[in-house]
Amino acid sequence: MVKENKAKAVDEVADSLSRSKIAVLTDFRAVPASAMTQLRRQFRQAGVEYKVVKNTLTFFAAEKANKEAMRPMLEGPTAIAFGYKDEVTVSKVLADFMKTSGAALRIKGAVLGSRVLGPSEVAALTTLPSREQLVAMLTGRMKSPINGIVIMLGAPLRGLMGVLQARARQLEESAKPAAS
Repeated sequence: MVKENKAKAVDEVADSLSRSKIAVLTDFRAVPASAMTQLRRQFRQAGVEYKVVKNTLTFFAAEKANKEAMRPMLEGPTAIAFGYKDEVTVSKVLADFMKTSGAALRIKGAVLGSRVLGPSEVAALTTLPSREQLVAMLTGRMKSPINGIVIMLGAPLRGLMGVLQARARQLEESAKPAAS
């Protein structure tokens, strides 16, 4: 590679590392090309960027993006999945791909912020709900006590309305002429 192209590649990877919420490193050696195309398609649909990058260039990009902790994972062929939306999507797509395709893709680890995750920790991310699901759960939990307060505060008014309606019926019945 020409020096300018290498510098540009390092800058691109450093930018992707800086912007991503999670970067999952994979070893793709045992994955057939057709399965790799399928994985790239799934990543694209999920808004994940998947790049095969030379380890030496990634090494310099990690240094530039202050993600030096990922250096031990840079051995052998490496492809990096950059998750920009949330921390869970990348691992869920990878788990789904490995389950459905049967491809022998190996997860080397991940960088989540400044923290390094091992393969088992990346796999554990698949059990977490998505951000949207967490927001919905939190909203539901916040709404429940508020509904209880509204019902509790409305109970005396409903009771008063019941008493007034009963008294109104009683007065209406006493005002009717007695049928002989």
